[in-house]
Amino acid sequence: MQDVKISGCVGDFVASNDPGTVGKTDEHILAEFLETADIPTMRKDISKVENLLWLSRNIKIRNKVPSHVMVALVHYLRASRGE
Repeated sequence: MQDVKISGCVGDFVASNDPGTVGKTDEHILAEFLETADIPTMRKDISKVENLLWLSRNIKIRNKVPSHVMVALVHYLRASRGE
């Protein structure tokens, strides 16, 4: 799995809202968030596409998710699927 960095206009939006994300990979942003998120342990393995799909549907149910985490999730999911 490749590391994907936030870039372009979406990355600029994210960086302006959370300067702590500058230079971090999508994988790192997701991993940091999932450490404390109320998510089943088996779904925290972001190396599996099925878990990324599950997270994209269910992550907001029991967690307040910052926009930069959702952007990182979408970017990481697309990269893992080769899009």
